[in-house]
Amino acid sequence: MKAYGLIYDNELVGYRIDTNTGLGVVDIGLESADKYDINPDVASSLQLYNNHGSFETQEENRRGKVKDISLDDWICSSLALLINKDVALEKCIRVYTGDSLKKYLNLTDDSKGTYADEILNGFRNRNCLTLLFGEDENARTSVMKQTVNRLLQRGIQLSRVAFCSIEDGASFKVVSGLLRSLYNHFKMKYIFADNFTNAKYRLFKGARPEMDLDWFMDSGFCSAKYIFSGADKHYFDEYIFDRRTSYVVNVVDMR
Repeated sequence: MKAYGLIYDNELVGYRIDTNTGLGVVDIGLESADKYDINPDVASSLQLYNNHGSFETQEENRRGKVKDISLDDWICSSLALLINKDVALEKCIRVYTGDSLKKYLNLTDDSKGTYADEILNGFRNRNCLTLLFGEDENARTSVMKQTVNRLLQRGIQLSRVAFCSIEDGASFKVVSGLLRSLYNHFKMKYIFADNFTNAKYRLFKGARPEMDLDWFMDSGFCSAKYIFSGADKHYFDEYIFDRRTSYVVNVVDMR
């Protein structure tokens, strides 16, 4: 992501970041950037001016105000995962978008192409959650990457696709919050969560998790396409297969 340092009175006061997603270009104050460990690679700097109490750049004067995300916890937390590899390592979640996704995809073996076709067929439904099951982790990941490549070949913009690799120990609450933010704020249309069943959740009274999947299972919530992969089909039973929903669940079983 391209970033610029925001300078006022010869001091760095924040960053302007081009997210290359549906979120667009945003500003974040230095205090919030430090709080969330958002440390972008700065290409150059922009000078801020005091325009009747509003601090803005000359470009904003011509094109309109840039959104300030400093006080938005969900956006800042998600952006930190996208930008800072150390935060991603700590949270056990790797998120690939834009150029990082293009590098991650590379060339993949197309021997599992029929499974990618099954996933793409499920996308014909407006509200679609696809679950990809299989014992071979590498094979599952390969199918997920092939599906992204097929989407790009069909003309889907790279900025509308997010690929999340969930590592063992990731928090269910953090993962589900990220997936929601990728749709709500970053305007992603196709959201892949590889090894989703690695996410761990704490149980409270009644054996309910700290955050469940209802927010995207409810009819009409969104038109994003979610694709989850994992080895344990039973992980989803209580929250998807054993509850009534008008969300279409497309199961692709590689076992």
